[in-house]
Amino acid sequence: MRKRILHLTLILFVMFTIWSGAAAAATPEIKLVINGSPVATDVAPVLQSGRTLVPIRVIMENLGAQVDWSDRTETVTINGAGKTIVLKIGSRAATVNGAEIALDTSAQIISKRTFVPLRFVSEAMGANVAWDEASFTVSIRTKPPELVRVEWQKDATGTRLLLAADAPVACEPEYQADSDRLTVRLPQTVLAVPEGTNPVDDVAVRSIRVTQESDGALVTVELAKGQPYQTVQSTDRKTLTINFPALVSGIDLETVDGKDTLRVATTGPLQSEVTETDDQQLVLQLTGAMLNLPGNEVTVNNGYIGTVRYRQAAPDVVTVTVDLREKVTYKTDRSETGVSLTFDPLVTGISLGGDGLDGSLRLTSGMPLEYTLVSDPETGCLTVEIPGARLKADGVLTIGGGSASGQTVPFSQLAGGCNLAVNGLKNIKLVRVDGEPGKVVLTVQLARGYEYREQAGDDSREIIVDLIAQPLVGKTIVLDPGHGGSDVGAIGATGKYEKNANHAVGQILREMLERLGATVLVTNTVDNYMDGYTRADIANAAAADVFLSIHSNAFTNPSSHGTETYYWTTNPESKRLAEIIHSYLRPATGLTDRGVKSERFIVIRETTMPSALVEMAFITNPAEEKLLFDPSFQQKVAAALRNGLLVFFGAEPL
Repeated sequence: MRKRILHLTLILFVMFTIWSGAAAAATPEIKLVINGSPVATDVAPVLQSGRTLVPIRVIMENLGAQVDWSDRTETVTINGAGKTIVLKIGSRAATVNGAEIALDTSAQIISKRTFVPLRFVSEAMGANVAWDEASFTVSIRTKPPELVRVEWQKDATGTRLLLAADAPVACEPEYQADSDRLTVRLPQTVLAVPEGTNPVDDVAVRSIRVTQESDGALVTVELAKGQPYQTVQSTDRKTLTINFPALVSGIDLETVDGKDTLRVATTGPLQSEVTETDDQQLVLQLTGAMLNLPGNEVTVNNGYIGTVRYRQAAPDVVTVTVDLREKVTYKTDRSETGVSLTFDPLVTGISLGGDGLDGSLRLTSGMPLEYTLVSDPETGCLTVEIPGARLKADGVLTIGGGSASGQTVPFSQLAGGCNLAVNGLKNIKLVRVDGEPGKVVLTVQLARGYEYREQAGDDSREIIVDLIAQPLVGKTIVLDPGHGGSDVGAIGATGKYEKNANHAVGQILREMLERLGATVLVTNTVDNYMDGYTRADIANAAAADVFLSIHSNAFTNPSSHGTETYYWTTNPESKRLAEIIHSYLRPATGLTDRGVKSERFIVIRETTMPSALVEMAFITNPAEEKLLFDPSFQQKVAAALRNGLLVFFGAEPL
């Protein structure tokens, strides 16, 4: 029984093989023609249930579709011509943009290749499909591609014209040198953008014209004379980019916002990159550029730059090489008209000097300097900060004047920040230089009693600060604003209190004297009552050099007016003090001179140092009361008292 079954199986196998071979031999090969051109496939199409199935690769390569395959679901997804088609292996249902459609035949895997129904997929993508039974040919003609985008682009990376179609197209650029015109033909392409001419306000292109010709679309670009261009077509042949390299038209060293700037001028934007080499060179690479300069270098020789060399390194790449004489720091700025390298300044020298009591500090550079100057009254430190600057490698700090004359310190010893004691100058006690990355900071600690004044140098490449002696250094002055607390003093014509005018002038005078180096004590720093003996005791305990009491006069007759100054003979210098102060005070008030008088007021009688008491004006006189509370009058009175004290101590008035 088993032998009979085996024989029957063999007979059926042979018959099936002979029939299959005969059928294959009798079926002609299916030919494919897409848009008039024959298409060869590595695996022949098959005919099944009257429908042609082709390898999925045909769809991808010839209909411009994107195909995705899912092993898990055995599903083919085709995206093209605005459609998404999904077919499942073995299923006679498919979806197009989500809508289900019945199929005559399903997608299949044949000889490990995925085959899909050609007519269904092609028509779903908007193509026309025809079958020629005589030649066994399937003809497919897709809709003509449309030119959907003509866009002029200009940004920081360059200038370009973008042409984009909705399907693969052939692009045929042609340059007409005699008219500086570039034409781009797109055969069998239909315009989906408006026809016409668009003027372009650019140095590279004058206008762009788009027209529909009988054989396709035509884009005409009117170029500036001699303007180069480069064309790049995308791999899917849907996009053509025409790049217009910028021309490098100038290289100059300029001063911009107070800093040295190397400017590379171009006719348009481009891509740029700066690199530093080990042998002190800056290399500026300009991509999308063409050289439009004579020669190959510019000589600078400004102390830190030797020469600037340039060349066309590639068809669209220009390199600019800056030969440096020492390391610099810089900032890169890019614009539509070029690239700039702005160099941070180098401090080449610092000098400190003094002659007698006065002196100066000076910082010099081969580049323009911008700086800030800050004084700290509490520590006596004066700080010069130069942002973005560096110390020159071989620079020196020079100290001159006094016993420190000729002392030099190399910058190499200062760059990390160090304190340097200065013993030979009267005006400076300590120097600190910090050459940290990105800035230079010079701090000098002034001796007590010095002030500073900025001085304009020959140009912005020099910073000069004068150090001026303060003549009241070492002097202790006690100021005594009259009255306070419950003792309001005299009451003015309009009800104002004397104590307030006295204290206002005393505060202004205190600040003036301290700026001149004096040690100033105020008997009544808060609004408290204090008798005359206590005030005198404060001055005596401090061993003050001078005592000055500040008052406003009063009388029952409101017409009384004028300025007067008092002293007592406890100290023989008191009269001289009173006379000098009055000689400045009376002209400052502009009031009647009531003279210098002797009187046994407690505060000037009980003090042991030279003492004086001033009556600025009459608070009981309406006009003078108004003056006493006028800030400008108070300022004048304080300045007069300051000058009187300066002269008393042998200094010049300010």
